[in-house]
Amino acid sequence: MHIAYRIPFFFRISAACLALAVLCVMPCRAADLPRQEAERILQDTYIIAGYVGLNGESDYAGKPQNVILAALFGAFDAKMAYVFEQDRRKEAGEKPLPASTPLFTVAGRALAPSQVLLRSETPDMFKGLSERYTAFISREALELSALRYTGHAVTRHTAPEGTEFFGNVILNDTGYFVCIDGLGDLPQEPGLRQVTPIDGGFTLRGELLQVMGGDENAKPKHFQLVLTPGDAPGTWKRQYAETPDR
Repeated sequence: MHIAYRIPFFFRISAACLALAVLCVMPCRAADLPRQEAERILQDTYIIAGYVGLNGESDYAGKPQNVILAALFGAFDAKMAYVFEQDRRKEAGEKPLPASTPLFTVAGRALAPSQVLLRSETPDMFKGLSERYTAFISREALELSALRYTGHAVTRHTAPEGTEFFGNVILNDTGYFVCIDGLGDLPQEPGLRQVTPIDGGFTLRGELLQVMGGDENAKPKHFQLVLTPGDAPGTWKRQYAETPDR
């Protein structure tokens, strides 16, 4: 697939999210999940569901390759959000993000931008590989990304099979080479309406709202996202589902 990479959903609130990612390193109690954090988790989950077709525990439990697939996409999306934010700051004449700014922080561990590299940043790393391979994701980045985006810990590294959006993945001793040429915009985006504490977690509910290019007269669909504690403190396992129009 050779189309322009979308402006990441994450990037639309990139500055706030990057700051929040640094701050949100401890688990939240059921009664005080900040709305910004709930929206970030929702957006992360919706992006993976929309582009990779993985909706959460029904797809992750007992399926470690799916966990890795979601983590690869999540790490790539986080890096693209970082790149877009740096480009925006440059065009606006603002100072760049400090070199110490992580892509995200999860379970008290920060993911450095250097752990997810684009071909344009380090072309020598990709010598001998097809031009389809556009990013390198380290093993550490994969492990942190899996915790953040799926709530699952990776205990065994393996290269998942290619999908509609991924070519074949190459795994070596240092990490993963992936083919992600680009993705178009999703026709809808989730609007969070309610956060309800449940035992040890939350249920998030809301509507899928039409964005530019969609049918403005279409009735909004509804979604439900259930969060339960993940494998590391401050992480969430998820189950995302969409419901018919009401």
